[in-house]
Amino acid sequence: MKFLSDMIGRLLETTGKVVSLSVLAIAAVVLIEILSRLFFRVSLPWAADVASWLMCVLIMLGGPWAVSTGKFVRVDALYAGFSPKVRLMIDTVVSSALLLFLAYVLIRYGYTFAERAFIAGERPASANWPAPIWAFKALIPVGAGLMVLGWARYLMTEWYAYLHPEEAASTPEEIQVHG
Repeated sequence: MKFLSDMIGRLLETTGKVVSLSVLAIAAVVLIEILSRLFFRVSLPWAADVASWLMCVLIMLGGPWAVSTGKFVRVDALYAGFSPKVRLMIDTVVSSALLLFLAYVLIRYGYTFAERAFIAGERPASANWPAPIWAFKALIPVGAGLMVLGWARYLMTEWYAYLHPEEAASTPEEIQVHG
């Protein structure tokens, strides 16, 4: 279990680190747009599209890393008051069921969404940047699949920490996500 968790963790961490560079790319595109407007009084028609698509890449491919490390937003009103065992059971049963349902919908319909865009040769309606839309729509099922992997890793890490508390105590803070 630990080997599989570590392998998934390395995959998602590498993906997350590579994708995190899109933040710099977004900042660069926005800065170029600002400078173009300031100095040349010309708006770059492609800048908003590029920044938006880079944000999609960041969310769909970077989000699974956040899920795998437990760095995601959850409603803690009741959850935080439960014992670690009850929280683990809630995550294993309820959260997993909800996440798998969401992933199913995103994969099933996201694939069809991307496939139709590919077949139609779809390009952005604004025609400011003739990027193939199917590539960005394909991020939906790919990101959902990675999110399932991230959730599986999160659960494996949590169960391992629960079953082996003596080993989890010696784990570095960044990886230790339980309790």
